[in-house]
Amino acid sequence: MILFVDDLKLPDWYEIKSDYTWVRSGETAIEAWKNGKYDEIYLDHDMGLGLDGSQALKKICEMGPLPKCVTIISWNSVGIYRIKYVCKDFNIPYKLHGLINETN
Repeated sequence: MILFVDDLKLPDWYEIKSDYTWVRSGETAIEAWKNGKYDEIYLDHDMGLGLDGSQALKKICEMGPLPKCVTIISWNSVGIYRIKYVCKDFNIPYKLHGLINETN
């Protein structure tokens, strides 16, 4: 099961082929992870006020269990690197969504 974390409406092009729960903030992502059984996170970085994606991911990793994979869906190149660093710190595989690249 996937935890999809983005403050914007889930666009059609994401085409998630698994069961997922969509939450709109870093704080809500932490609560969902604590109460759910997720394997993977699709994670945006910029979500308005409150925790950003990298901060939320760090808190999720600290409380466990670790996600099996993080798919980065942010267009923010600095945010992409911040999420990647959290993944590296906790030895979690990560990937960029197919429409996202590090030059955006």
